[in-house]
Amino acid sequence: MNPHCECPIAGWCERHQIMKYARQHELCRGVADTPDCGFKYWRTWELGGQGATAPDNPILAKDWECNDEEMVQHPITPRSSDAEVAGLGDHTSRLLTTLGITEERYKEVKAKFGLPPSCSCGRRKAWLNKVGQYLGVGVE
Repeated sequence: MNPHCECPIAGWCERHQIMKYARQHELCRGVADTPDCGFKYWRTWELGGQGATAPDNPILAKDWECNDEEMVQHPITPRSSDAEVAGLGDHTSRLLTTLGITEERYKEVKAKFGLPPSCSCGRRKAWLNKVGQYLGVGVE
């Protein structure tokens, strides 16, 4: 386990000045299911890569051991929603929703600026699906 990880839970990382979700937090802690226990990611963040801000005192040498008992195993299971996602517009919509950018949120932000709440999300999604078919992007 990485003794230098300062975050007790996933979320905002003060050391690297980035948001670390559950998987990134596991990598930072050094308990992820990678051969180097997340050291490659730690080093990248320490050097300011992947959107991180390099700390004033970077720790670039791995001084912790991998412990099989602490390893987090991630079974690979397909999500049932993957079968429903068909085109580029659908993929884009799912990605934006995962990031917290939803039609409702978009309308809320527009309303705060006194703009009409329309978003044309459905039309944009359909257009992207057509473009995706032309480009061969999507799940058949």
